[in-house]
Amino acid sequence: MEMKKGAKSPVSQGQFIKRMATAVIFINLFVIALAGLSLRQSLLQHEERAVVTAQNLSQVLERYIGGVIDKIDVTLLAISDEIEKQVAVGGIKGQKLNRFIVRQHARLPELDGLRMADAQGNIICGTGVTPGLKANIANREYFVHLRENAKAKLVISKPVVSRVTGEWVVLLARRLNKPDGSFSGVVYGVITLESFIKVFASIDVGKHGTIALYNEELDLVARRADPAKVDSAIGQKTVSPEFFELVKAGMTKGTFHAFSKVDKVERTMSFRRIAGYALYIITGLSTSDYLTGWRDEALKTSVIVALFFLATLCLSWLGYRDWMRGKAAVRTMKENLEALVQERTAELVVATDRAEAASRAKSNFLSSVSHELRTPMTSIFGFAKLIKNKMEEDMVPRLDPGDKKAMRSAQQIRSNLDIIVSEGERLTKLINDVLDLAKLDAGRVEWHFDKTDLPEIVNHVVTLSKQQVESKGLSISVEVSSDLPPIAADRDRILQVLLNLISNAVKFTERGGITIGACLHDREIIFSVGDTGIGIDADDQDKVFDKFQQIGDTLTAKPHGTGLGLAICREIINRHGGRIWVESEHGKGSIFRFVLPLTSEKFSQQC
Repeated sequence: MEMKKGAKSPVSQGQFIKRMATAVIFINLFVIALAGLSLRQSLLQHEERAVVTAQNLSQVLERYIGGVIDKIDVTLLAISDEIEKQVAVGGIKGQKLNRFIVRQHARLPELDGLRMADAQGNIICGTGVTPGLKANIANREYFVHLRENAKAKLVISKPVVSRVTGEWVVLLARRLNKPDGSFSGVVYGVITLESFIKVFASIDVGKHGTIALYNEELDLVARRADPAKVDSAIGQKTVSPEFFELVKAGMTKGTFHAFSKVDKVERTMSFRRIAGYALYIITGLSTSDYLTGWRDEALKTSVIVALFFLATLCLSWLGYRDWMRGKAAVRTMKENLEALVQERTAELVVATDRAEAASRAKSNFLSSVSHELRTPMTSIFGFAKLIKNKMEEDMVPRLDPGDKKAMRSAQQIRSNLDIIVSEGERLTKLINDVLDLAKLDAGRVEWHFDKTDLPEIVNHVVTLSKQQVESKGLSISVEVSSDLPPIAADRDRILQVLLNLISNAVKFTERGGITIGACLHDREIIFSVGDTGIGIDADDQDKVFDKFQQIGDTLTAKPHGTGLGLAICREIINRHGGRIWVESEHGKGSIFRFVLPLTSEKFSQQC
C-alpha cells in the first residue's frame, strides 16, 4: 500500500529511545544549571552578609573603644588640673588628691586604676597604691616620652606588666607640669588586657571568629582568646599581608579576605582605625562558620537534584514501557476501529436526541410554570395595593393623631404593604423574563418581521423612558441619522431590547445622562445606548449577557434586576441575524451596541 503524501512515518524503537535520552539529558542539565545558579546566588548572599556583619562589628568596637579612651582622657585632664591647682597654692596634699582620684575612678568602671607618679617616676598616690609601696616607672617608654616632650598629649603605652598589680595592662598617661612648665610627673589610667578580652568575648563572631586590637606599629595589644593565654602573643606582629598593605597605604578602614597561617582558618576581615588614636580594631568572621548554612543548603540541593535525576530515569523507563504497550494497543485498536466508530456514532446520536428532548422539556416546563405563577402573583400584589389604598382612604383618617401607637402600627402596615408590592413587582418581572427566555428556548415565540420605521421606534422608546430617566435627575439625548431606511424586524422585540438597555443604563448611572444612537454603516443599522455610569470591568464584559448574571454583583454593593434581561436581548438580536456587545471602562460609563442587517431572507418567515 502506497503511503499518502505528507503522512508521517511511524517512529521506530531506536528513534524513540534516542529522543527520550536526549530529552532526559537536556532536562537534567537544565535542572543542574538552575540548582548551580541558585547555590551561586545564595553563596554571594552569605558572603555579602558576612562582610556587612564584620564591618558593623568593627565600627561598633571602634566607637566603643574610642569613647572609653575619650572619657579616660577627660578624667586625666581633670586630675592634672587638680594637681596643678594644689601645686599653685602650696604643694600637693596627698590625702585630698587621693580622695579626688578615687572619686574620678568610681566613674570609670573600664579602668583598673588611676595613679600619679612624680618626676623621678615614683608612684606616690592613686587607687591600688598602698603605704610603703616602692614602685618606680621611670624606665617605662611612655614615661620617658612624656618627660622629654613638653608638648606631648595623651600617650597610650604598649602592653606592659603592671608594677603595682603584676597584670598585663595598657596605660593611658598625660604629662604633669610645674608652674614654670618643667616636668613634675605623670598621671595615668590603667586598663587590663583582660578587660579588653572580656569585651571581645561578649561579641558573637562564631566559633572560629576573631577580634584583635593593634597599636600604630601593628603590634598586637589584645585579642579574643582564653584569658589564661593573654601573654602568649602580646606584642607580636601577627597581621596578615593584606591588612599590612592597607594600613601602609594610609587606609583608616577596609575589608578583605585572608588566610591565617597560624590557625589555618580563612576569614572575612574588617578593620577600622580608632578615631584620634594610634590603635586599630579588626574583626574577622570565619568562612567555615558563616557558610555552614550554605553548605547545608548545597547538600540538600544536591540530594534533590540526584533524586530528580533518578526520578527522570524511572519515568523514562516507565514511559518507554508504556510506549511499547501503546504500540501494541494501537495495533489492537486499529483492527476494531471501524466497528468502534460506528458504535460511538450511534451512541452519540441517541445522546443528542435525549439532550434535545431534555432541553425542550425543560423549556416547556419553565414556560408552563412561569405562566402559572404569573397569574397568582398579579393577584397578590394587586390586592396589596388595594389594601394600602383602602387604609389610606378609610382607616388612617379615622385614627386619632394623638394615638402614637396606632399611628406607628398603621405606618408599619403601610411599609409592609409597600414591600409586598415592590417584591411582587420584582418577582413578576423575573417570571416574565423566565417566561420570555423559556419561550425563546422552546421556539414558541411568534415573530412578526414587518417593515419597521427605526426613528419611530427610537422616539417611542424615549417617550416611554423619559419619566424613569428624569426621576433620577439624568438627561437623555438622541443621535439618530436622518437617512435610516426601514428594515424587516419584529418591532415589539426591538422595542423590548432598547427599553431593557435604557433601564440598565439608568440603574447604574447617578449623574450625567443617557445617549441613544442609531446610524447606517456598511449595510447595517448600528444602535447604541450609552451612559455615564459606573462602567463594567473588562473581565465582566463577556459575562453580562449570560443567563442569571447580575452585573450588580461585581459593580455595586447590591445586585439589580433578574440577570435575564441582557440574555433575552442577545437572543432577540441573534434571531434577527445581528450581534450585541458592550464597550466599557470601569468608572467611565458603558456603551451597549447592537447591529441589525438591512435585509435577510429569514425575516420573511416565522421562527
